Amino acid sequence: MMAYSLKYILFSFLLIVGFLPLVSDAQVVDSFTVSQLIGLDSTAPTIPAPVTATPIAATQIDVTWGASTDDQSLLGYRLFRDAVQIATTSLLAYSDTGLTASTTYTYTVEAYDWVFNISTTSAPAATTTLALPVVTPVATSTNSTGSKLSPRLISLEVDPKEESAHFSWGTNIYTKYVLRWGSSSEYDLGFIRNDVYSRMHTTTIQGLDADTQYLFELVGVNQLGREFILKQGTFTTQAKKDDIAPANVSNVQTITENDSVYIQWVNPADGDFEKVRVVRNYLFYPSDPLDGFIVYEGPAQTVYDAGALSTYPDQYYTIFAYDTTGNISSGAITFARRSGLDTGAATADTNDVPDKGTLMTDAGLTFLDVRFIQENNVVPHTNGQVVIDSVLPLEIQISSELLSRNLKTIVVTFTDVHDDTQSYMLRSNNDKTAYQALLRSLPEGTYNVLFSIFDYHTQLHTTFDGQIVSQKWVSSNDVHGDTQQVTSVSSYSLRTEYGLVVGSLGLLLLILWFLLAKRRSREDN
Repeated sequence: MMAYSLKYILFSFLLIVGFLPLVSDAQVVDSFTVSQLIGLDSTAPTIPAPVTATPIAATQIDVTWGASTDDQSLLGYRLFRDAVQIATTSLLAYSDTGLTASTTYTYTVEAYDWVFNISTTSAPAATTTLALPVVTPVATSTNSTGSKLSPRLISLEVDPKEESAHFSWGTNIYTKYVLRWGSSSEYDLGFIRNDVYSRMHTTTIQGLDADTQYLFELVGVNQLGREFILKQGTFTTQAKKDDIAPANVSNVQTITENDSVYIQWVNPADGDFEKVRVVRNYLFYPSDPLDGFIVYEGPAQTVYDAGALSTYPDQYYTIFAYDTTGNISSGAITFARRSGLDTGAATADTNDVPDKGTLMTDAGLTFLDVRFIQENNVVPHTNGQVVIDSVLPLEIQISSELLSRNLKTIVVTFTDVHDDTQSYMLRSNNDKTAYQALLRSLPEGTYNVLFSIFDYHTQLHTTFDGQIVSQKWVSSNDVHGDTQQVTSVSSYSLRTEYGLVVGSLGLLLLILWFLLAKRRSREDN
């Protein structure tokens, strides 16, 4: 008995180790639930009861049974037909198909738990499949409604999504079905065939295009194998949800006059642009549209912030652009200081990043770690310089894998040959894979580019710089000839999928080992 207990302890330990590959690359979540099973589980589940067998057709019997209970964790059921196992399931019903007409079959069910303790076999349930239908002369139309074997729709619901459509329907008699669909009445794009007789049916078409109309044909198959057209119709998939943030405002200029601040900018040319929100904060640049005092919200391109510097001599502004679906840009930033506190210049310097912590010029990140993307292509770095098309939008990305998980602010500042500056924030994207900003375009010229990263946890202010040349290209082939395509599959997701496969195989081997150990122990006893 002591050896048998040690096997259970060893199995529990190996089971935990086997799951480690599954979680080694998992994302961090805010909360989770831990279930713990302690001790030796030698109690089998209760007997599944009652078991019912119902003949549906000449080739099908539906079997149902009552739920079992277990003192720790019920795992599933084993279904037997004439003492031969035919299915393992966690459900309480099973459709047994491919049977012989007018034949009696007997069914029993057993329940098992997480360590494969098996219940006593249920009481048998026997029934006989239906006889083959008698073929009688009918009208030439296969859709004759006078026959008892003519299926008809009693309900139908089609629920289209962006790339799929879910069908659910009911028929007056037990039928099988065929669902065909396509872009024309030829229904040439695919079909789904189901060989289980039922009166309530559900299925889902996958792999569709968004915002597209499709034709479908739903066919019912009766017990004689005859096909009846139940419905011909159309459905349209939903349009893809707009989750692309608009470009940032550009050409931000800030002028201070005594205690007041005047800001002007150029709104993005996006077709779905709706408004901007100007937010100020006397501590640091607002990182989101609610991080400070809302100075202005609307479609204008100027704002006069009267008395903004009367209480605090420094104010930090972020201008967020909104589109009609509520997507928000990363934010363009500017800084204002009360006149007379410095050299007396009236125009604020947007490159004046405040001293928020210890300055670090080398934290492992360089200009080469930044991706500059135009038309879904990464523009290559050449001799510490990036050459872009001045006409195309510019997306700037820094992979989240290169940065700590601490709360941070990332600012990029462009300075041209006239020392005019424009600064933008990089914000985390929806799937948390990168910090990014989108610029409508960058006027022709050569720019020194400064990246400033402030980490609120370590109080470190990291900077690195590089150079961008923006020029108008004669053809798109010139700018993209040497670029590499941006991949949508990150190395993180590949590691996660690898961990799931390895972990699943490890768990399967552990279960097989335990079953063999338990069987050997029973034989020893």
